[in-house]
Amino acid sequence: MGCFTSKSSHQPNITNSPVNQPAPQPIPQPPPQQPQRPPLAPRQNQKPASQDAKIKVESKLTPDQVKASDFTPASTQKGIFPYNCPICFKYLSNILVTQCCKNYICHLCISELQNKHVNFEIACPHCKAQPLIVEDVDLSVSVKRYFDSPYGTLNNNTNQGNKWITQLPMIGEDKDDIDLKEKENNKSFIVEPEEHQIALNLYATS
Repeated sequence: MGCFTSKSSHQPNITNSPVNQPAPQPIPQPPPQQPQRPPLAPRQNQKPASQDAKIKVESKLTPDQVKASDFTPASTQKGIFPYNCPICFKYLSNILVTQCCKNYICHLCISELQNKHVNFEIACPHCKAQPLIVEDVDLSVSVKRYFDSPYGTLNNNTNQGNKWITQLPMIGEDKDDIDLKEKENNKSFIVEPEEHQIALNLYATS
C-alpha cells in the first residue's frame, strides 16, 4: 500500500498569515481640554470697585442699626428721630458728622457713596474736602438744625450755642429779609394817609 499524504497538512494557514491581517488603527486621542472659566455674574450683581481709599467711616453703627423716617416726626417721636440729614432729608435716630466742616450726613448716604464706581469723584457734599472722613455724632452736643437758607441755619444753631459753626456767606434774599424785619421792628408809629389826617383836622376845628 502506498502512503497517502494529506493535502491539508501542506496548505499554508491563510488566516494566521501576517500579510493578510489588517493594519492596526491608531487610537483617537481626545482633544486637549481648555481650562474652564467661572461664569460671569450678571451685570446688576457685580459690585463696583471699592471707595474705601476716599471714604473713612469711624462709626460703631451700621446702616441697618439706624432708624429712619421719611416724614417729620410727631411730638411723641422727636426723641426717636432727633436728627435730620441735609442730603436725603430723612429723620434718623443717629447720624454721622464730617470731620472737615462738622456737618451731618447719614449712614445711608455714606453707604451709597461707598457703592459708587471707583471713577466716581468722592468729596464732602458740604465743603468738597477730600478724603471724606465721618464719625459718630457727639451726643453731648446740641442737635444741629438745617433750614432752606445758609443764614437760617447759621442763626438757629448759633442761638443754640453751637460754637463750632463757621460763618456762612449771606445771599441777597437773606439780607433783604433781615433789612425788612429790622424796619418793621423799628417802627414806633404808623403813618396815616394824608386824606385821613385832613379829615381829623376838620373834625377837631368844627
